[in-house]
Amino acid sequence: MSIDRTETMIGITYARMGKRFEAKKILDSLQNQSKERFVSPWFLACLNFALGENDQGFEHLEKAYKDRDSDLITIISNPILESLRSDPRFKALLKKMDLE
Repeated sequence: MSIDRTETMIGITYARMGKRFEAKKILDSLQNQSKERFVSPWFLACLNFALGENDQGFEHLEKAYKDRDSDLITIISNPILESLRSDPRFKALLKKMDLE
């Protein structure tokens, strides 16, 4: 498992525990690292969504789509995205991916 994936999962766990400061700190760190090396926009999207920052999450999700991020394969089944299923932006992305 990659370091970025591990950090993202820790951040999501913090967000779900209500530890927003700790989750946001991880998100900020990943965003800063992405300026110097590749950090999957999928990870950034998932962590933004866990923090309830949906607009930023969708920006990263669109970038993941444009980059053909392999983690998008889990977009339908990933429980992190469950609360987004009714969002028109989510439905539009699924349609672009020929998944709806």
